[in-house]
Amino acid sequence: MRFVRTSLVAIFIFFFSDGSSSADNGTDRPMPEPLTEATVNPITFSENSVAAGKQIFDLSCVTCHGEDGKGDPSMIGMLEADPPDLTDGVWKLGDSDAAIYGVIQKGTKTGMEPFAEKLNERQTWNVVNYLRSIAEDVGSTHTEAAPTATLTNPVEFTTDSISTGKQYYVRMCVECHGMDGRGHTEMVEFLVERPANLRKDTWKYGTGDAGVFRIIREGTPNDMPAFDEKLTEEQTWHVANYLRSIRGKD
Repeated sequence: MRFVRTSLVAIFIFFFSDGSSSADNGTDRPMPEPLTEATVNPITFSENSVAAGKQIFDLSCVTCHGEDGKGDPSMIGMLEADPPDLTDGVWKLGDSDAAIYGVIQKGTKTGMEPFAEKLNERQTWNVVNYLRSIAEDVGSTHTEAAPTATLTNPVEFTTDSISTGKQYYVRMCVECHGMDGRGHTEMVEFLVERPANLRKDTWKYGTGDAGVFRIIREGTPNDMPAFDEKLTEEQTWHVANYLRSIRGKD
């Protein structure tokens, strides 16, 4: 059992250890270089992002860092460096979002494996937001992009835009939401949440263009995937216009 547990060290080992090594044999990976200070977290610090980050943390990090992020006591002494407490806000390899992102992506020289091939950029930034949510605000540098609530739809609400948005909706959304947008599909039995009825006046995650844009781009904590890698921003705004055209027509 000890061997099996130790073999899991590759999963988020001592997330922000101090980088010291008891035996430097020249094979250690170089320390991760943080992103530039000008780099901002492109993912809005939101309930959805934090929930998505927690899901990834629970799958990939709890073996060493524990469910509460304080470090699994049973791992102390079994690793080259003890898993740090991620909730105290003191992170020795940098406390900016960019630095945390770099550690997750590149790993550390004392053993934490890089996750660049396991997590894409969005997933990594979501983990950053989750870690920020559980850490005390001690000298942290949290820099994120402007919240989507400040965004305005740059695509004019026209017949052409609605038609374009409907084309993307048919390709991407009908499996769960149905052709009529009411969510009465066979996917109901497979999802945690029933697909939203998009013809209602109000939606659980917001109904303004900016909110709809964010949900399409980032997905929801439960079932809806993020579409930021499948739709451009302009295409997303077209979908938002189409959804606006059917809203309130239940």
